[in-house]
Amino acid sequence: MDRNGRIYSAPHHILGQFHHSSFLAGRPVAGAGEIEVRQGRVVLISDHSTHYRPAREFTAQVLDSLNKQGIPAEEITVEFHQPPSVGS
Repeated sequence: MDRNGRIYSAPHHILGQFHHSSFLAGRPVAGAGEIEVRQGRVVLISDHSTHYRPAREFTAQVLDSLNKQGIPAEEITVEFHQPPSVGS
């Protein structure tokens, strides 16, 4: 997710040509990980990203952004793969 709340998604990457980090050319993000959508509904968000390795606060930003866009966060399963930040 970029700083404006836009979410970018691709079903796969092409080794050496296109990766999830290609969307923003490796620049800073407001959220990174995986998103699962079924029948037009967001059902899962995770922080699984081997490039960005986002802190859990980034995942919270994604959920907050989705909620502000009318997508109820309480209906989304959240998976954490990154450790909590120091002091969390």
